[in-house]
Amino acid sequence: MKALFKQAIIIALIMCVILSFCSCHFYGDNKKEDELFDVSLSHLPTEDDMKKIKQGMSFNEVVSIIGKPHSYAPHVSHNFALLWNTKEGSQYTILFLLEEKTETKFETAIDYFKHSIACKPTLVNNNISE
Repeated sequence: MKALFKQAIIIALIMCVILSFCSCHFYGDNKKEDELFDVSLSHLPTEDDMKKIKQGMSFNEVVSIIGKPHSYAPHVSHNFALLWNTKEGSQYTILFLLEEKTETKFETAIDYFKHSIACKPTLVNNNISE
């Protein structure tokens, strides 16, 4: 029984290590990737701005309406969902998917997002007091 428990623990640990290495990351110039985000939150879109974002918009169209994302979405297991904070205190994520199937390996996150389209924004945290 103890041997079976030990074996289960070892398998679980190995799976955790494999899964952590299999998540999507971009290997390139981190400086370029840093340009993707508005980490200082110098621009906060409004709730009305967020309503303007429609499924199928390009990354550039989204950014022209609501500004640069503030970070990767924290509760998503890959780097294709981005997070925006609003002036009203809510947080939205937008998932970006490739516009068409490609074998291209993107060197930076910016390269990926320039070839992707948006899904509908998802409200993940609503801090608006009513």
